[in-house]
Amino acid sequence: MKALSTISASSLQLNHDLLKWFVILCSALFFLASTATGQQQPNTTAYELLELNGFPAGLLPHTVVSATFHSNGQFEVHLSGKCSVDVPGEYPVSYGSRITGVLSKGRLSGLSGITVKAFFVWWSITEIFVTGQDLVFTIGIASASYPASNFNDSPVCGNSMISTM
Repeated sequence: MKALSTISASSLQLNHDLLKWFVILCSALFFLASTATGQQQPNTTAYELLELNGFPAGLLPHTVVSATFHSNGQFEVHLSGKCSVDVPGEYPVSYGSRITGVLSKGRLSGLSGITVKAFFVWWSITEIFVTGQDLVFTIGIASASYPASNFNDSPVCGNSMISTM
């Protein structure tokens, strides 16, 4: 009879451990499901989320009307319309009314909705990443680096960006 009670006690301990792990797993799944709805944190703007991830707010023009950020880093930003910016001495930049990609610490990847005109052709900027005090912009196999401080202020659509990039 003593052996039976020992088995029952270890069996109860095993069931208790399984129940504990089940509750932890369910809680984690509930948390992931609730954050996967994609809504950004209340009162957090797209500009603030850029800054929280190591980017200057001026990467986006002043015309952001809404933004959705998912827990996996995917995002979608809507502007009030298309936006063109002339950068003196550099290349014209165009923002579509919808910009998408993946945001992580120091990296914007899988970008769509931002183009730059170089050598008479419009190229999609596909990635932007931080290296030291610079931002590196990637278009296909080419890239260009600029001081991050050049992007502290959001560009005004239809105007020249007052900056010496």
